[in-house]
Amino acid sequence: MSTARTTRSEPIPEANRVGAEPIVHDKSPPLRHFRELNLWLKTDKRPDISKDTVAKLFVSHARLKVAKRFDGVRMRRASQNLIRGYTAGMRLLLCYSAAESMGEAIGEKVTTWEITDEPLLVPLRRLAAPLPDRSDILHKHIREQVANFIFHKHDNIRVVATALRHLMAHGHFTPTGAGAMTNAGSDAIETLSKHLVAETERRFAEWFNKIHKAATTTAGKSVVNHADSVLYSQLLALQEPHLPDVAII
Repeated sequence: MSTARTTRSEPIPEANRVGAEPIVHDKSPPLRHFRELNLWLKTDKRPDISKDTVAKLFVSHARLKVAKRFDGVRMRRASQNLIRGYTAGMRLLLCYSAAESMGEAIGEKVTTWEITDEPLLVPLRRLAAPLPDRSDILHKHIREQVANFIFHKHDNIRVVATALRHLMAHGHFTPTGAGAMTNAGSDAIETLSKHLVAETERRFAEWFNKIHKAATTTAGKSVVNHADSVLYSQLLALQEPHLPDVAII
C-alpha cells in the first residue's frame, strides 16, 4: 500500500504575490439574477430558451467567477512592474473570456459592445499607440478600430480590450522590456477589466429582465406554477415587476 507524497513549496513573500496595490476581493455574486434563472429552469414553466443558450450562460457564469476571484500572478525573484503588468494582463484575459461567452449566449457578440470612460481615454490611447503596427498578431479590422480610437474617431475602450486580449492570449503581451508598461498603464488595464465585468453583468440583467417580462405577460400568466410548493417560495422574486438594477463595480 502506497501513500501519496505531498511537497510544500517555498512561501512566497507577500510583496511578490501581486502588483503594488493589494487585491480587494469582490464578494458580489458573479451574475445577479443567475440564481433566479437557475431555479426557474427547474420548474415546469421554464423559460423558452435553447439548451445551447443555457450551456453558454453557465460557461460565462463560471468564467466570471474565476475572473472576479483572481488574486494576481505569483512569481519569485520578479520585479513589481513585471508582476503588476502580468496581473493586469491576465485579469483582462479572464474578464474578456467571460464577456465573450456571455455575448455568445445572449446573441450580442462582445465585439459589438460599446464601452466608454472619459478618464481612461488618455492612458489607453497612450498604451494602445503601438497596436496598429502589430500586423503579426492583430487582424486588420482590429488594428483599424484601434487606430480610429487613437485618432479620436471614437471613444469605445472595448476595442483596446479586444486587441490586448489577443496579445495576452497569443503570448505577445510584454509589460517590461522594450514595450515597458507604466503603473498608469497597468491601472488603466485593471479599470478596463472592471468595465468588462460590469458590462457583462449589465447585459445579462437586461437579457434576463426581457425574457422574464415576456414570460410574465404572455396571456396574463406568471412564470411560476403555483402548484409547485417546493420551488414557489424561492421564486417569488421572479414575480416582482421591477427587478433591481445590476451593481456596477
